[in-house]
Amino acid sequence: DPDLSNPLPFGTTLVILTAFDPSGNTDSCLFYVTVAGDEQAPLRMSSDAGLDGGVKESKLHAGMGAEASSNSHNATIGDSSLDLQELAILSFDTSGIPTDAVITGAKIQLTLVNRKGEPADLGDLVTDLAVPTFGMPELEPTDFEADATLTGATIPTVAPEDVNDAFRLQLTLEAIDALNRDGLTQFRVRYDK
Repeated sequence: DPDLSNPLPFGTTLVILTAFDPSGNTDSCLFYVTVAGDEQAPLRMSSDAGLDGGVKESKLHAGMGAEASSNSHNATIGDSSLDLQELAILSFDTSGIPTDAVITGAKIQLTLVNRKGEPADLGDLVTDLAVPTFGMPELEPTDFEADATLTGATIPTVAPEDVNDAFRLQLTLEAIDALNRDGLTQFRVRYDK
């Protein structure tokens, strides 16, 4: 049975409805529903390299940022050699999403460029979302600890093992609903350990 609380996909779907009464009687019917129309191609967006980068923790377990480093599309996520947490800030201009678009799923794709140590020791990759931004649009140290509009914006995942492997962070339905269709949406990607 399809979940009828969500829109049906394009194409033909078998729907089975079953009715129950207080006496325990049941009856079912089935029918096909065809959703026709122009299915939109997936919308692909790149983050804004001028606003992206990494933020490093000020001191061990401080929970506050000290250094912000804007480095185009590369940022370190994990622990530094001094065990200071490093996280990435990604900025997307999400105003290009049509106002009438029904978003059924969204992913952030990252590529592992370099690996030191064991990512599994750091826990899962998690993401916070800010609308429009964690502070200023430009990267700043306080982005490390700034309040988020939504924590847990993606389904936690383990980083890939091999360099050049891509991995995808699947946005939750709450995160999809929170996307800013009038401007910037920022994501803070970090390990949960």
